[in-house]
Amino acid sequence: MTNSSTGPEIAIALLELRIKNIKNKEVRNSLISINNKIHFNEDEIDNILINSNSTEEKFKLDVEKIMNNPSYNSTNKKATVLDKRCNKELKKNIRKRREIKRQLIIDYLNENDLEDKIKVEKKIFLILDNYSTHKSKFISFVARILNICLIFLPPYSPHLNPIEQIWKDMKRELKKLYIESSEFLENKCISFFNKFQEENDYSKKWKEKFLI
Repeated sequence: MTNSSTGPEIAIALLELRIKNIKNKEVRNSLISINNKIHFNEDEIDNILINSNSTEEKFKLDVEKIMNNPSYNSTNKKATVLDKRCNKELKKNIRKRREIKRQLIIDYLNENDLEDKIKVEKKIFLILDNYSTHKSKFISFVARILNICLIFLPPYSPHLNPIEQIWKDMKRELKKLYIESSEFLENKCISFFNKFQEENDYSKKWKEKFLI
């Protein structure tokens, strides 16, 4: 489960999935190290953004020139352009940070011949919908390195996803309960999920029909 549906977040989810399903302890430790670096590389991203701004001096001159212009005001077209440019250059620019994080993940996974080492591990088959990020080149690269086979459902067919069946059973049981608090709900969801997946093979018919 991811906190958001961005490429880096999905890549991290795939990485954590492989970490939980790998026998080679040395490779597992390498993947754990990569996962830690991904989560704690915000300072590194700051430095990359600062160092990559080759036009910083020119930008400062542009700012000074526009700000000193007597016609400058909040509705001025140049001021609007300046505001956009300022936002673009800020270290907190989400789009830029996401692009850098994607590249860092690629660099980390390209280290130490991980792809060859993970090839000998049992392949993971992951069922996904057709959300555009799931089918991006970046996610395809991450999945290939981690020896994860992405299986995409037909368009507009969420009912074919085996996980939908367990959600259906969980909702049926939750409707019978008085929800005391968010913590109570969270605990019940975890309890029902574990119970149902142990008692039922929700993907059995799906595997018989599609994987064979």
